[in-house]
Amino acid sequence: MLEPEVTKGLTAAAAITLGLVVYLVAVEVLYRRVSTLLEERRRAGKTKVAVQRLELASGDRVAGVLSVAVRWTRNALVLVALYLYTPLVLSVFPFTEPLAGPLFGYFLDPLQKIWDAFVAYLPNAIRIFVVILVARYSLKLLHLIFKAIEAGRVVINGFHAEWAEPTYKLFRILTIVLVLVDVIPHLPLAGSGFFQGMSLLVGAMVTLGSSSAVSNLVSGTVLIYTRGFQIGDYVEIGETFGEVVERSLLKTQLRTPLNEIVTIPNSRVLNASIVNYSTDARGRGLVVNTTVEIGYDVDWR
Repeated sequence: MLEPEVTKGLTAAAAITLGLVVYLVAVEVLYRRVSTLLEERRRAGKTKVAVQRLELASGDRVAGVLSVAVRWTRNALVLVALYLYTPLVLSVFPFTEPLAGPLFGYFLDPLQKIWDAFVAYLPNAIRIFVVILVARYSLKLLHLIFKAIEAGRVVINGFHAEWAEPTYKLFRILTIVLVLVDVIPHLPLAGSGFFQGMSLLVGAMVTLGSSSAVSNLVSGTVLIYTRGFQIGDYVEIGETFGEVVERSLLKTQLRTPLNEIVTIPNSRVLNASIVNYSTDARGRGLVVNTTVEIGYDVDWR
């Protein structure tokens, strides 16, 4: 005659085993249905990744990657169930119950550490989310305001309409830089040696490689706010003459009389002499000098 504790343990072990079998069958059925669905979508050509007409990944490749991911997920679920099955069965018998605790610990302790790290990081994650959210909608509001200024719906004394777009771009760059400065220290592993080393390397690369870009950016800002020329003006910059077709923070483009597009970095534009033939031509007019020659065969009268 078995003892009541053993009988109770055998009953519980049988129930746990039945639950494991049901679980494994359910996982296998779900795996087969997902695999069948993937195969159907692959045959229908719905698994490829494309942007308009550009195919980034073929349907067969995407379906193969998804199939491997589904198979590994199935295997992981099965292994976790089999691992947990052993300590559960051991825990229902009095003489094997002491062995169940360490087996549970091997699985639950890492999960507990992951959960504790996640909970400890939540304040930083919320801070990052709020900062990005505020920056995003602040830029949207600024974009609406500057668009209204550019269209003439909002007028600010001393602030010209053509300044609206470059001013918004400067605000956007400044906002992104401030967000990065605030967010990066709160990222996971921000204090690790690897992260600090990579930050130093990226900073050195940006510093060494962006000197000319920063120079053009500063020069473009000065040119825009000094209003030396506008889009559509005919100007002579250095030895290049043409119509201004584009003016940005980094470069200025001219269309020459031969219909050539000449791109000039703003640092060179700022250092060159600029002759604008259109500024006063709209109002007082433009004095054009020319030389007239008379051939010898023309009567002097």
